[in-house]
Amino acid sequence: MSEIMVLNNPDYSNQRAVPNYEEYFSRWRLKSKDFRQSSPSFLDVPYGNGWRQTSDIFPQPLGGKAPVVVFIHGGWWYFLDKRDHSFLVQPYHEGGCVCVCVTYPLAPAATISEIVASVRSSLLWVYRNIERFGGDPDRIHIAGHSAGGHLTAMMMATDWSAFNAPTTLVKSGCAVSGLFDLQELVSAPHNANIRMLPEEARQNSPVHLIPVAASPLIVSVGRAETAGFVRQHTAFVDAWQSERRPLLDASLDGENHFSVIEKFGDSSSELFEVFWEQINGAAAGR
Repeated sequence: MSEIMVLNNPDYSNQRAVPNYEEYFSRWRLKSKDFRQSSPSFLDVPYGNGWRQTSDIFPQPLGGKAPVVVFIHGGWWYFLDKRDHSFLVQPYHEGGCVCVCVTYPLAPAATISEIVASVRSSLLWVYRNIERFGGDPDRIHIAGHSAGGHLTAMMMATDWSAFNAPTTLVKSGCAVSGLFDLQELVSAPHNANIRMLPEEARQNSPVHLIPVAASPLIVSVGRAETAGFVRQHTAFVDAWQSERRPLLDASLDGENHFSVIEKFGDSSSELFEVFWEQINGAAAGR
């Protein structure tokens, strides 16, 4: 593929496809700030000793056994932050969940493998420590958007027993607008900032990492998103369903890359409802 074709490839050009994307970012930051200021929270709690290895935790009363929702932000692995997305967990917190917003080291200073390992560390920390914040370590659910959707899928494909944790450490997941075949991104314009090598991309492509046993995973894409995100979503659904993994496609008509994740944090939306059902289903032992 020639350089000019790569530079003009529209498959992943979210900002070009949604000219008012900056309005989404501004709204997210304002709503997130309001939620943090109005809710009990522990901010920038370290889960490791490295750069950006912190989480914001929104607790429930001590002594409880609340389900836990962990959200992993997007931003092509090289920008954005957990504090841009706090608002998304507000309805889950108001519904009685302990909520954790995770951040992680960014590319290109960190490789994709290092980012994946950092998010794994965050979940292991949550499993071992969340009782102190009113959460139940046996009821952890995760979600993420875009690059965070990729990281969610990588967590769902993790063999947690290799880390001295239960195989079912994560009880369910929700990957929104995820990137699942990173090999396709090596020649995409964004890789100028990620600097991902082909072998790194292959090793971290969840479309090829179908676990032997898996907890339920919801995947969603806005059907008005760019062709690349729709294609990645479809390939992932086909791959995991062909291996009979427990997967639900909750894609939404008319939503773009930025509006679709707002539905995750909207208690009246279908996407919220299907993930909430997974959380409540796990609570009921279903």
